[in-house]
Amino acid sequence: MTLCGVQAAGTTTVASTLLGTLREDARSRQEFFSRTGIAP
Repeated sequence: MTLCGVQAAGTTTVASTLLGTLREDARSRQEFFSRTGIAP
């Protein structure tokens, strides 16, 4: 879904891409997310 020029109060948009080991290895991905405090 793509929206251009849309703004709503109190919202945030986050785009992400996983490459390499983080994309292929669930264990490494979970470790990365837990260490950085990012919710998958």
